[in-house]
Amino acid sequence: MDFTRVLLGSAFIATIALAYGVDHALDSTVCFAVLTAAAVAFALTEFLTLHETEEVRYPKFMAGVLAVLLVGMQWLSASGEIPALTKDLSPAGVGLALVLVAFAVSVSGLPVPVRGRAWATAVFGFVYCVFLLGFLLQTRMLPGVGVTASIFILVVTKGTDMSAMVFGRSFGRRPLAPSISPRKTVEGAIGGLGGGVALGLALWLGTELYREFPLWVAVAISAAVSVAGQCGDLAESMIKRSVGAKDSSRYLGELGGVLDMADAVTFSAPVGYLAFRMAGVGG
Repeated sequence: MDFTRVLLGSAFIATIALAYGVDHALDSTVCFAVLTAAAVAFALTEFLTLHETEEVRYPKFMAGVLAVLLVGMQWLSASGEIPALTKDLSPAGVGLALVLVAFAVSVSGLPVPVRGRAWATAVFGFVYCVFLLGFLLQTRMLPGVGVTASIFILVVTKGTDMSAMVFGRSFGRRPLAPSISPRKTVEGAIGGLGGGVALGLALWLGTELYREFPLWVAVAISAAVSVAGQCGDLAESMIKRSVGAKDSSRYLGELGGVLDMADAVTFSAPVGYLAFRMAGVGG
């Protein structure tokens, strides 16, 4: 089982690295945008599947298509490929209108109490899976340092997760949130924070981020991304526990689903993007 997890995890990392490599070769961001679109589409369909009941069946294919369209609009807006989209239309507003209309129609035949819950769950799913994860693409498209900044968020987030697991297994005594995730410990969370900050400082020292902001800002951003990632992990655990599920899906075998892999990033990406912008990164 451990070998399978390592193999799948390595393949996941290699896919992300390939997207960065192809974009670098083409001097583009389209490959990363495609990868983001695929990830949010799978994550959203997993989320909706988790919340299906005998009464409620969500139009998951339509949801996935809408998710891809929203990411595409986000990319077009940020890249300036279609200036009119940036100046005259709000991608977020158009996307939200699509979501509201589509899902209002899709649940219109359900009894009123069930219809309301189904609609609210679907809209939350779009915010959680598409809007929040979309901040990673926004970070990737920051002028000048987008590649490094997005890698920073991913490395600090996943480094926090791995450090928390190691410290939790070695020193964990006090449960962090036993009703949500019984295996997580306070000691693991502290170790995860330390590991995340250490990795963030290493990236800051070894990249052009060193010229963008001082040491104390690097520590603050690393800590914010690390803590946000751990909160994102707990949030997804709470969602799964509320529906009695262990994994969001089995798309990735022993690793669970795409949402399981991206759970921490749902919180760390928006926090990281805002922290970089507050530090003056990207102009």
